[in-house]
Amino acid sequence: MTHLRTAPVPGLRARAAVEQFLLWGIRTWVRGFDGKPWKMAEMREGFAAINAGAAGDHLEHAMTLFAGGAEGAVYINCPTCPTVTADEHNLLLAAAFCQRGWSDAAARLLSDWLPPAALRRAQPPLTQAAFALDESGYRLPLRERAVRAPAAEPMIGAA
Repeated sequence: MTHLRTAPVPGLRARAAVEQFLLWGIRTWVRGFDGKPWKMAEMREGFAAINAGAAGDHLEHAMTLFAGGAEGAVYINCPTCPTVTADEHNLLLAAAFCQRGWSDAAARLLSDWLPPAALRRAQPPLTQAAFALDESGYRLPLRERAVRAPAAEPMIGAA
């Protein structure tokens, strides 16, 4: 049997502070979207507290478009989870690409979830959020892309 082997996705504690914070923002937004609207306000307040309030507003817009346009499941952990999913990892990487103006590379990552029309709408606010973080002194590091496991399909291969 053939097995897919990938480098492990770094956990939360192995991440730079800006990655941890952006991941907290994404996770908190998801919690708010999941029936706790005050969590979205908490996320925006968190970005304002680090003098990157515009990033929170743009992230909220990007996540709203992402949630409405994504095809299939996007795996996002709860805000306190110490592990990082491949999807979370790749969202952080897409934001890092956006900070550097590498829109094509970001689009390739985001196209794992978003069809072309949704991608055209969701990528600009993600780019604006990434730029706002960068302008406030928060630069996301570049990492290797995480390989996503096939959704709900067992991996079958020949020896």
